[in-house]
Amino acid sequence: KYSRSILADIAELVELKQQAMSLIDRIGDADCIDVLYRRYIHYQKWELIAVEMNFSYKWIHCIHQKALNLFDEILKEYTEVHKLM
Repeated sequence: KYSRSILADIAELVELKQQAMSLIDRIGDADCIDVLYRRYIHYQKWELIAVEMNFSYKWIHCIHQKALNLFDEILKEYTEVHKLM
């Protein structure tokens, strides 16, 4: 019983992660996409993201804020479209 429940939860999590990735991919800024993938898909720490992208720690957070704003717009559009279905 528990194993079926855990497997169902894992399947749902995988589906949600795939949906998030498809929404991230709609963002028109490569740096924003890169930051979101590194942070939320690959679970990298901010310091590592900054080093690997060759940006300052502070600039990574600026990019991140921009990325979240863009993601929020895309998510609102996605939600509106799916409400109509």
